[in-house]
Amino acid sequence: MSAPARISSAIEAAPVGGAPPEIGRVEVVRADLRDPDLCAFITDHPDASLFHQPAWTDAVARVYGYEPVTFAARRGGQIVGALSMIDVRGRLFGRSLVSTAFSVGGGVLSSDAAAREALCAQAVAEGRARNVRYVELRSAVAADGWTSKEGAYASYARPLAEDDDAELKAVPRKRRAEIRKGLKMAEAGRLIARHDASVDAFYELYAISLRNLGTPVFPKRFVQAFADAFDDKVIFSIVEADGEPAFSLCSFIYRDRIMPYYAGVTPKAREVKAADFGYFSIMREARQRGLAQFDFGRSKVGSPHADYKRSWGFDAEPITYRYALVEAKETPNLNPSNPKFRLLTNAWRRLPLPLANALGPVIARELA
Repeated sequence: MSAPARISSAIEAAPVGGAPPEIGRVEVVRADLRDPDLCAFITDHPDASLFHQPAWTDAVARVYGYEPVTFAARRGGQIVGALSMIDVRGRLFGRSLVSTAFSVGGGVLSSDAAAREALCAQAVAEGRARNVRYVELRSAVAADGWTSKEGAYASYARPLAEDDDAELKAVPRKRRAEIRKGLKMAEAGRLIARHDASVDAFYELYAISLRNLGTPVFPKRFVQAFADAFDDKVIFSIVEADGEPAFSLCSFIYRDRIMPYYAGVTPKAREVKAADFGYFSIMREARQRGLAQFDFGRSKVGSPHADYKRSWGFDAEPITYRYALVEAKETPNLNPSNPKFRLLTNAWRRLPLPLANALGPVIARELA
């Protein structure tokens, strides 16, 4: 681990929230993920996401062995900015600093432009010192001069309706009909949803689903790490069809929103509308818990997953990521549209499940 790094900035900037501008030296230092002041700053910041939480970075570091690199920006002894990154080292795609790895969000949190500039400058300096290919911030927030990448992904979120009837009315007609079929299956006793499933039950179905999609699965201990870290803020759901698991879901609760993040399906799920029923059921569960927002997450623009989310009445919100290219000449393209992944995808679908589950975590650790 490198020694604490320090840089200074004296840029005058208006803090977040419209408070009067403050002039002062910003000092950036290496920080501990468990520092109470740092955790409090992140918790209170209006732009913080689930993926800014120290628990997320800590889980990635513990499971994959990647080094967390966290900086705090201070002014007058007070924290005015935070940035957690993961030093990702891979044989397939080289080395990078990513905020935040294995997530769809992250990046700089700051109180003002001076703190943001100082943290971004330190991120670049750290990347150069580590000889990374690039530094990636999974948000639109960065300093001037960083490369933007947009248009590849979009997010899908909207408020939850007040009850089941209103929720159905919020869904376009074609998808609403599919949900109603699932609800009728449930009334007939063919579909049963529960939101107290185990990590093992969720993962078993999820691993099958990813093999069928041609995608390497991450290790089960990664899911267990989140279950341990987030406790009652993570929900594992199972939908059984005629007594057999057909759909599994791992959802996170953050602030006032439910975030279904990982989903597994069997071929039978489409026939019995298990996924439609499962998502509708987790909406109901979220309302009962007093949550207000349903965050359907990120999808590749133009993908079947994106089309599915739009069919529920969710509008696409374009996502922008920011990059500082250090050794790399262009921004990375680690998504299924990359031709390099097509051969792997086609081959992976034909692997026996035990072999796919054994090899998946070895390859998945590169797809940070």
